[in-house]
Amino acid sequence: MNEIAQATYWIGTEFTGRSIGTQALNEFLDIDSTRPMQARTAFDNLASIRVLEKNGFSQIGEDIFFANARGLEVRELIWQLA
Repeated sequence: MNEIAQATYWIGTEFTGRSIGTQALNEFLDIDSTRPMQARTAFDNLASIRVLEKNGFSQIGEDIFFANARGLEVRELIWQLA
């Protein structure tokens, strides 16, 4: 069975709005050329959605997952970079 690579990251709120996530993911993608690569975001995490979009990821699906930080199930968006 082939597993698809997945990009995962977290940016503290004190660092949001400075393009740190976008730049860091961009540099990571320059180093790791594994494709396809997937990522997931909570449906309402607009900052993370923008990070993925700016780095060429496209939304390919949705799922439900339990978010520990929220203590409830949340709709998540599934993204892929081909």
